[in-house]
Amino acid sequence: MSEAPSQLRDLQRGEPVRRALRDDAACVARRLRDEIDAKPMFAVVAAACVGFALGGGVSRGALTVLLGMGVRAAGSRLSEAIIERAPRFQAAQEDSV
Repeated sequence: MSEAPSQLRDLQRGEPVRRALRDDAACVARRLRDEIDAKPMFAVVAAACVGFALGGGVSRGALTVLLGMGVRAAGSRLSEAIIERAPRFQAAQEDSV
């Protein structure tokens, strides 16, 4: 039989993979710590919401309504941002012609 590719040998040995996973986990932990330090109240609210949702506290209908409201709110803010920037974009287009 042919020799296993080097990646497969690394997986079989396990050490490089464990080291990479450890590095990735440390990076994620650092990033989470930085975000929590920057916005502690947001972190508490997010954790409470995730715990409530995972605990089965949100019915399908309520989740549909909440997601619908969130999508509409995000769409509204996006459209406002587009409308706000449209005159500048149009002026830039006219200047380049």
